[in-house]
Amino acid sequence: MKTNYRIVIVGAGITGLTLAALLARGRHADALEITVIDAAARPAYSAADDVSLRVSAIANGSAALLDSVGAWSAIQLARISPYEAMRVWDENDTFDSGSALRFAASEFAVPQLGFIVENVLVQDALLAVLDECSVTLNFGTAIDSLPEADLVVGADGARSFIRGLAGIKTTLWPYQQTAVVTHLKTERKHAATAWQRFLREGPLGMLPLADGRISVVWSTTPERAQQAMTVSNDELGRLLTLASDGVLGELSVAGPKGAFPLCAQHAESYVLPGIALIGDAAHAIHP
Repeated sequence: MKTNYRIVIVGAGITGLTLAALLARGRHADALEITVIDAAARPAYSAADDVSLRVSAIANGSAALLDSVGAWSAIQLARISPYEAMRVWDENDTFDSGSALRFAASEFAVPQLGFIVENVLVQDALLAVLDECSVTLNFGTAIDSLPEADLVVGADGARSFIRGLAGIKTTLWPYQQTAVVTHLKTERKHAATAWQRFLREGPLGMLPLADGRISVVWSTTPERAQQAMTVSNDELGRLLTLASDGVLGELSVAGPKGAFPLCAQHAESYVLPGIALIGDAAHAIHP
């Protein structure tokens, strides 16, 4: 009689590692053989490194989920930035107008609305949890066929190799936008607030970082994004100051920058016999 159920999770991003931790800490863990495979090297967080370009807004509910598997305490002790308010407004308006949207943690009787956290920090904390569990971690391991397992989970992102091997088709909706991402110093304090201005070419999001800088995601046309990536840092700071309507004063580039094409994508099926897709492998949307 079969006593163990083998699960192979392909992809060691936040989604794949969270699933592995939930399974490894779940009530049926003793009956599972869990393996995580990723072609990249094992991610590692270091407080000595600059804030990573890739950050996520972790809602309180997601923080509670990470806490349930024992990962949140390590994240809290490292470099996170709680945000206590949100401001959302249109380019034809001002952030302090009556029609602008305002959200405050105090309205919901909570200390914060969520946290801005580096992706690599979340991965590092989840890996520390998995190191204490009976989970096999295979980094630097490329695959060319479906692994042998009772269940293969594709957690390998929007360009999922597992999804392709399974023959699952996707529907794609290009946004005709590219996200320009960087860190900025601000003339005015970010006030533990997440700021978002909706422009004709796409939204501009400004997220507070623990060291006083902000992380910016500027969704704009591919042409404008290419310009942003090729101009000087001084000129990019000027462009972002204009795009933000100067809500935080003069902005200056203070970190790496990158550009990522944006599109929505939806798999026609999330599950097949012995296969499941999660995260961006199943559906990807505008950040």
